[in-house]
Amino acid sequence: GLADTPYHLSLFLADLGQRRQAIQALELAANRAPFNRLIPYRIGRNYEELGDARAAVAAFEKAAALDPAWSYPWFRGGLVLNREGRKDEALRAMQKAYELAPGNQRIRSNLASLYAETGDPAKAYRLLTGLTRDYPLYVNGWYNRALVEFTSGRAEQARNSLAMAQRLRGLTEQEREQIAQLQSLIESSVPE
Repeated sequence: GLADTPYHLSLFLADLGQRRQAIQALELAANRAPFNRLIPYRIGRNYEELGDARAAVAAFEKAAALDPAWSYPWFRGGLVLNREGRKDEALRAMQKAYELAPGNQRIRSNLASLYAETGDPAKAYRLLTGLTRDYPLYVNGWYNRALVEFTSGRAEQARNSLAMAQRLRGLTEQEREQIAQLQSLIESSVPE
């Protein structure tokens, strides 16, 4: 009758790619532990992986209701809503996540991106400047800062931010490629 068994079974099922079975196990766990915030959150993550945005957001909202001080359901919900093109809703969710966890680098970076995408590059830049100050080894902070600088017409600052990103140790191949693509875009757009 404990929730732990179906909860842990769901983790294994999710690792095996059996998302629907994982959700079934999590629903059993939720019946046994209706006030556990992790269970609806994991349900949401499985729906997110299945591409069911509506169900994912509903599950994240339930997790947030169970623990109003927890930022991650708002963060994940914001990511899902953003992928769905629901920018205003995504922005509200990400702002709530930031309000709850202003020091979280991923939340700050994604909120800055949403500010830039919804027409407020000045807010995005302020947030990214603080982020790169507080987390100078966070590649996404430098990359997003360079992107905002570039789209705001500050190519030289964008080059400098990309140079900071390039100097970081342990970059993945994907990160190196993204940096190179943005560098190429900046160089091709600068008049000779």
